[in-house]
Amino acid sequence: MNRKIKHKKKSCSIELNINFKNEIIMDVLYNIEEYMLRATEHLYDYEILKAKRLLEDVLEKDPEHAMAHMYLGCIYAYRLNDREKALMHLRNAICSDVQCADAHINYIKLLIEAGKYADAIKCINYALQHLNNNLEYIYELQGETLELLGSNKAAIKAYKQAIKQSVNDASIATMKSSIMRVKNKINKKPKKNVKIQVTNPYFSQSIVQE
Repeated sequence: MNRKIKHKKKSCSIELNINFKNEIIMDVLYNIEEYMLRATEHLYDYEILKAKRLLEDVLEKDPEHAMAHMYLGCIYAYRLNDREKALMHLRNAICSDVQCADAHINYIKLLIEAGKYADAIKCINYALQHLNNNLEYIYELQGETLELLGSNKAAIKAYKQAIKQSVNDASIATMKSSIMRVKNKINKKPKKNVKIQVTNPYFSQSIVQE
């Protein structure tokens, strides 16, 4: 009889601990989602520093929160003009969630702006291998990068792929315009062959906190 009572007490204790832990986890998740919602609202209202503080709070609770890293990357890139921190956060977003298309897109854009075309090509091809969405933008960036490298025929192929992936008439019109522009360059510039290799340019570095 005593054994049964002890067993019941132990079972109840384990169950209470599990429930308590679950409640804590749910509270943390609720707080994170609430912070993310408020941060997004601040971004829409151009209250950048308020959004930044909330996003940093999210990363304190969950250092691998992909969207928090992505938004912070954009804040550092386009509002605070700190490319290194922007790249760090965008890289962390991709490491946390390889399907975070916005992180791929903004990371590649920053590399192109910095003139790091070879690195951009590697990241583009990595994104094309792993992403399931927003491929039209990746192909467009591939076209832009190859065009900047003078690999015009390859650029045209990339723009054509962007058209195939797009369902937006305005985007398709932009790609067609880009194709015409590149065709006009073909006989004016020397050809350049660009070797494209698919590697993982992100996971060489682990998640980094400021």
